[in-house]
Amino acid sequence: MLHAIILAGGKGERFWPLSRVGNPKQLVDFDGTGTMLDRTVTRLLGLIPKERIWIITSENLVSRIAERFTWIKPSHLIGEPLSRNTAPAIGIASLYVNKEDPDAVTVTLASDHMVADERRFLLTLSVAEELARARESLVLFGAVPTRPETGYGYIELGEEIGGSGTMFRVSSFREKPDLETAKRFIASGKHLWNCSIFVWKTKRILDEISESMPKLSAQLKEFLPHLGKKDRRPFQEFYENAENISIDYGVLEKTKEVIALRGDFGWEDMGSWSAVMRLKSGDLSGNVSYGDCVQVDTKDCFFFSTDGVIAALGVNDLVVVRVKDATLVARKEREQDIKKIVDALKAKKEYENYL
Repeated sequence: MLHAIILAGGKGERFWPLSRVGNPKQLVDFDGTGTMLDRTVTRLLGLIPKERIWIITSENLVSRIAERFTWIKPSHLIGEPLSRNTAPAIGIASLYVNKEDPDAVTVTLASDHMVADERRFLLTLSVAEELARARESLVLFGAVPTRPETGYGYIELGEEIGGSGTMFRVSSFREKPDLETAKRFIASGKHLWNCSIFVWKTKRILDEISESMPKLSAQLKEFLPHLGKKDRRPFQEFYENAENISIDYGVLEKTKEVIALRGDFGWEDMGSWSAVMRLKSGDLSGNVSYGDCVQVDTKDCFFFSTDGVIAALGVNDLVVVRVKDATLVARKEREQDIKKIVDALKAKKEYENYL
């Protein structure tokens, strides 16, 4: 059967001041249509029943998510004591799923992605499940690029499979490129955005971890007898000792064959305020506004207010975010650096309430 593993442990520091430690971006409702985690779960329920939904998140968010999804099995809500990237998270979650359903196929995906065409997304997922089950393939979703994005990873496509123009062997993985390289990738027609959406049999990914990441595999096997037991110490020790590495670096770039499915379903990674800007059309001057905002002689700015009015006069290319206790003002080209503001706040004990 097909199960879903939702990775929901990110801090969302680039969305400060709206995203905070106790209320990170995946639990924020940006536009009144539901949180990103809500949307992810609802999207998957179009194909996968509630009893096969798993969420792995930060330990401090477990109770909030349990309150939000009262139907989720307690054993299906996994709280990580430490952040160790996607390889340990996927390894642990795969152990839990495999114990419950040894013949399971899983789709693993982040909670902070947006999908415009959910019907196409589910059709692509159905194809991926069949590939994973029939061919025991490691399947990766790739989105058709719509702009030369420097904040995403890319997949370089190799040999086409099946003649449909949607299925390819992965030739290589390319991390966040500079602008000129991104433009070249798009012009080539041989590159897709790496959605970090994975579909495979749990047994297959555990075997791949064993081959490519023997240390992690040994740690997983050591933890296996403690699976589902009340004593949290072995779980804590696993995370304390696990390597901080992504499944892409740890497994996918080392394995012999990964299949990429070309997805044309309007995918976006909600990694920064620029992604929120793209959810809404701007005015004639290119300004995008959420909440109470007034602009005069202002161009190409982004305004987001949950408390009070933002009034702008004679400014260009700014990101301005106002919440009850904090305001962010940044140049648009620096919005990827907002984490530096969070780091500066962390350095001052008197500002810890703003984190």
